[in-house]
Amino acid sequence: MVSNNIVLNTLILKSEFDKGISQSDIVNDLITKLSVSNIEIRREFNAEKISELVAIREICLEKKINLFYSVPDNLFLNEHINPKLFQYIGESQFIGARHLKMTLGDWNKSLTKELVYLSKILPKNIQLNIENDQTLSNSDIALLNNFFETADQENINIGFVNDIGNWIFTNQDVYKCSLTLRPFTRFVHLKNYQITGKHISTTPFDSGEINWKDVIKLFSNDIPIALEYPSTLSNIMTDINIIQTAKL
Repeated sequence: MVSNNIVLNTLILKSEFDKGISQSDIVNDLITKLSVSNIEIRREFNAEKISELVAIREICLEKKINLFYSVPDNLFLNEHINPKLFQYIGESQFIGARHLKMTLGDWNKSLTKELVYLSKILPKNIQLNIENDQTLSNSDIALLNNFFETADQENINIGFVNDIGNWIFTNQDVYKCSLTLRPFTRFVHLKNYQITGKHISTTPFDSGEINWKDVIKLFSNDIPIALEYPSTLSNIMTDINIIQTAKL
């Protein structure tokens, strides 16, 4: 049985999705072949289609798995709460996902009233998290820290998803950024990167430039850790074993 804090993002079987395999079938394979109980669904993998929402919901109910819902959209749009947030919340609730992840968008301190409004519309059974992506506009450490400190001061329950493999794309130090945002971190995306000339490529967490163990040691032992990089079932099982046997 896989540790109950390990999450598999469906990106790991992107090659299957590219062949025409539905995300719901990928989810079913991950559950049955790897014995995982935590799956992160990607909305851009056709998850917004009614047929896929229904299929994923049925799998969740039957297998009793814990779903995370990844939405590639910003929380703030034109200095207001993104109006599509209502749709994303509805989709999350329909499939049974208790964790909804987005990126920040055009936040600034003057939008505190928007945060207060958000606290009134966000269901208590949905945990909203914000992730650092590969753009500085969404991932500047000072901006993210200001956002989370403001939310914390207003007692608004929003957490951080630390994608440790993304900091390099914004020329920011992974360890320093992880330390700064540690108080707000609820979830970690574990992957790595390699640099060849001027090209940066994403790699499995145990093969790259980041000392991933040092970063993971910053967090509690039960924090959800998601693997998010193209791979295969056999390689992912090996990677899961590395995490479970690592002395952190």
